[in-house]
Amino acid sequence: MLTLTQVASAHFTLDYPPTRGFDEDLEPKFCGGFDTPSETRTPFSLGNTTMTINNHHDSATVSVLIALDSDPTSFFQFSNGTTLPFAKTYFTVPKGINCFYVDLSTALKNQNIANGTLATLQVRFDGGDGDLFQCSDVILLSEDTTGVFNQTTCPATISTSATSSAAAQTQAHSSSAMSASAAATAAASASASASSRSAGFKTMSSSVLSGLIVGGLGLGLMIIS
Repeated sequence: MLTLTQVASAHFTLDYPPTRGFDEDLEPKFCGGFDTPSETRTPFSLGNTTMTINNHHDSATVSVLIALDSDPTSFFQFSNGTTLPFAKTYFTVPKGINCFYVDLSTALKNQNIANGTLATLQVRFDGGDGDLFQCSDVILLSEDTTGVFNQTTCPATISTSATSSAAAQTQAHSSSAMSASAAATAAASASASASSRSAGFKTMSSSVLSGLIVGGLGLGLMIIS
């Protein structure tokens, strides 16, 4: 459990799944200076679940590494982006508590991870003064494992609200575009119809005028005769 003094001065804390341990001075080291796995592992879903960190910088760049090992001892056993992908690639977080999804079923889809695999998650955090690290030891399970802490801390609409908003905007833009297109089509149709009527009127007027001229000439010739 972190003291209030520690939290107030920390660069960042890994709140869920719980960190192995915290010492602000050791955060630049592997697993934040805590090399020994936790005695109790947190169940962590192989599907889509949430993690929580508390950022004490104005903003920071974060990534989540994973080691499919019960007792990793170096960075070389964690994600490198090639042979072992990141659990979550680089993204930016604002100051304060941040909940974010980690979908191992997508990130590690080619790793053939078995239900019950022991693993360690390592958060890499850069708030502008170098990389900092925190580790959490987990057991990977196929079912939903979002803990009580995250159910309370993270809103249920962590990403769906943004997705819904974007979808609503897209739908609104699409509807507006469709309305504009329909209006333009109707206007073009009306214009074409008017042009057609005008052209027909002009053709008819020319024919009538030609007929009148020819008829007049014929009448004149008859009178002269």
